[in-house]
Amino acid sequence: MKMWVATVLVVIIASGHFYKILGLFPDAAKSHVGPFFPLMRALALKGHQVTFVSHYEFAKIAGLEQLVIDNPNGLVMDVLNVSAFVPKTRFGTYLSNVMLAYNGWKTCYEGFSSPTFRDLLNRDDTFDIVILEFFNTDCFAPFAFKFQAVLVGVSSCLPMHWTNERFANVYNPSYIPFAQMDFSDRMTFWERVENTVVGVFNEVLFNYLVRWNDERIARTHFGESFPSVGEIVNNVSVLLTNAHFSLNLARPEVPQVVEVGGMHIEGAKKLPQVGAFLDFDGYRSQIVG
Repeated sequence: MKMWVATVLVVIIASGHFYKILGLFPDAAKSHVGPFFPLMRALALKGHQVTFVSHYEFAKIAGLEQLVIDNPNGLVMDVLNVSAFVPKTRFGTYLSNVMLAYNGWKTCYEGFSSPTFRDLLNRDDTFDIVILEFFNTDCFAPFAFKFQAVLVGVSSCLPMHWTNERFANVYNPSYIPFAQMDFSDRMTFWERVENTVVGVFNEVLFNYLVRWNDERIARTHFGESFPSVGEIVNNVSVLLTNAHFSLNLARPEVPQVVEVGGMHIEGAKKLPQVGAFLDFDGYRSQIVG
């Protein structure tokens, strides 16, 4: 069974009903959007009514409404040099999540400043499911409460430490390295100490800085009557993570956390020139034989 079919079955149990689904992907980096467009496309092809919000516009499909986030400040990053984002020092590695926190704030600010999200705030229709990336901000999670929808989380990478907490997912620093650390699952004593300290720092950073900013922004745009952002994200139903144990080490996962690494990879297409060459009389037997 193809990965995207399995994912659709995880998200929605096939029952013959069609649902209205809102996908929110406000991060400007295409690597946080591209892996999940095939999921949204598959849902639309299955007959569901899908609304997809991102900084990018993909191929048009019947049943898939694409809302592109206006970006006057040029925040979108399509092609970039990944090595420029790799910390050059150990101290830089420790502070890498501070940059993530800043980018999360920027994502919130750019998102709610755009006409796309302002229009979405004023929509009075309903959705059955809201699909939202869990990465470095939760300020968009109140849309699930606004539309009284089931919240489904997705992650373009290994789940962040604070994301695992929502599912009571095991994240023992003695044998599970944090995402930004280059440790294996067989750490020395001092590596375990370092891994633990980094984990505590990240937890404090998220719970006292990122969460405070998310709550402040959510109250500004959704009002005081909404539940807290923390309460909303803790009601998430499932997390689909673009990871796989063959690349990211084996680790225990609760049933609500599902690895769907490679979901965005389509089936291989036949290469016409190579196929014509191999089909030519005599060549196939010589090459294969």
